Amino acid sequence: MSASSSLELSCDKEVNGSFSLKLTCNEGVSVSSSLELRCNEGVSVSSFVELRCNEGVSVSSFVELSCNKGVSASSSLELSCVEEVNVSPSLELRCNEGVSASSSLKLRCNEGVSVSSSLKLRCNEGVSASSSLKLKCNEGVSVSSSLKLRCNEGVSASSSLKLRCNEGVSASSSLKLRCDEGVSASSSLKLRCNEGVSASSS
Repeated sequence: MSASSSLELSCDKEVNGSFSLKLTCNEGVSVSSSLELRCNEGVSVSSFVELRCNEGVSVSSFVELSCNKGVSASSSLELSCVEEVNVSPSLELRCNEGVSASSSLKLRCNEGVSVSSSLKLRCNEGVSASSSLKLKCNEGVSVSSSLKLRCNEGVSASSSLKLRCNEGVSASSSLKLRCDEGVSASSSLKLRCNEGVSASSS
């Protein structure tokens, strides 16, 4: 069984657009979801995507927010998975001058789950970009996360990456900040692990 969902929202000035997508899948289901938001000046956009899948499910999710001047864009993606699920989420924010962009990605997985996550923020002059990535995993979970911020002149970029893992978890994380003249960049990487955890960060 294969399930796919695609939604595009186009908004004009002073329009409020909100969308909620939930996918619930059973064993052997392949799920792909795509959410795209394109809005003009003065538009407030919020999107929420939630994927909950059981054993043997392959899940791929992509969320893209493309916004113009004066747009406030927020996106939240949450994945809840059980045994033997492969999860690969991608969240990308592309914003122009005067755009406030915030993104939150949460992954909560059980034993035997392989999790990979990628978060990219690409912003132009005068953009304030903040991103938060949290991974919470149980025994036997392999976790790898990558966070990249690419910003131009006058951009304030801050990123926070937290990995919290239990016994038997192998955790690796990579954080990269690439910024041009006049950019204020700060990054925080925290690894909190229990007994038997192998943690490496770069």
